[in-house]
Amino acid sequence: MDVSDGLAGDLAKLCAVSGVSAIVNAPTIPFSGGLAMLIDQYYGVLELAVSGGDDYEILCTIPENRFESFVHAATLAGVPVSSIGIIIAGTQVPRFIDGQGAEIVLPRLSYSHF
Repeated sequence: MDVSDGLAGDLAKLCAVSGVSAIVNAPTIPFSGGLAMLIDQYYGVLELAVSGGDDYEILCTIPENRFESFVHAATLAGVPVSSIGIIIAGTQVPRFIDGQGAEIVLPRLSYSHF
């Protein structure tokens, strides 16, 4: 699915429909160089980056035993792939974890059109 309404919110929708949850390792999210620099320098930018929209990336889940073949096929097609977390059992909102293992509290999950 596209993440045009924000990674956190669209991941929450994907998980809710699938009856699962997720843990995202925030440092593995591929941000542009400029945004990565802002995230490192300013408090709150990471939260805006994962809950803001209009980045037009694709989010999908791949069974662990098929991940390598997925990456291989994507590489052949010239499509970069980043693994940013894992799917877990449960129905809670997906959690985002920082580089020290602490949970990142998100004041909102996605861009709201209304």
